[in-house]
Amino acid sequence: MSGLAGVLTAQAGEWPPDPRAIGQSYPQAGLLALIPQQLRVGRILSFYVYNFDFLPLAGGGTDTVNVTIDANADFIVMYAQAETRSSDDQTFFPAPPITAFISDTGSGQNLMQSPFPYTLVFGDAGEPGVFPVPYVVPRSGTLQITLQSNELAGVDRNVRGGFCGFRSLRDPDYKAPPRKFEPPVGYDYVPVPPGFAIVPQLMAE
Repeated sequence: MSGLAGVLTAQAGEWPPDPRAIGQSYPQAGLLALIPQQLRVGRILSFYVYNFDFLPLAGGGTDTVNVTIDANADFIVMYAQAETRSSDDQTFFPAPPITAFISDTGSGQNLMQSPFPYTLVFGDAGEPGVFPVPYVVPRSGTLQITLQSNELAGVDRNVRGGFCGFRSLRDPDYKAPPRKFEPPVGYDYVPVPPGFAIVPQLMAE
């Protein structure tokens, strides 16, 4: 099995997946292991897609769509996909003259320096636009997508796409392991038998 399907199935039942094994079928597979630990430990991860539509994107025009993340789960973006068709959806265009700009309005962070060729950002079903590092959008956050068409006026296109990744929810049954005792800085702690008092002493300078 190759491509993205190999990424999602190569290590079924194991989490986090072994990037060495999955990497044999997809070069970017190790990205799955890069999900921040705080969004994996004690969390339930479920695959999810936040989609967006430009129906249509007017020829020579610019339009913006906001994607709002649910209030009950963070979202980890792994890759993005999109397709462009004629305004009647009868003709597919693999490389339309469109540029894209993405920003995270909740954090005030832009995901790129300036508008970038659309197909190099989103990719398609065969070659999705994999994020070099998974991008985390906090719950209730907003991803803003701005597309600019370089088609002639009157040449409208329907653009449909989505951000694919994982919703990260708190696991109500998770119990954190007990924390290991760490003596205060500057004190030397020596275990003593039961019944004896523990008297911390300052370590010698």
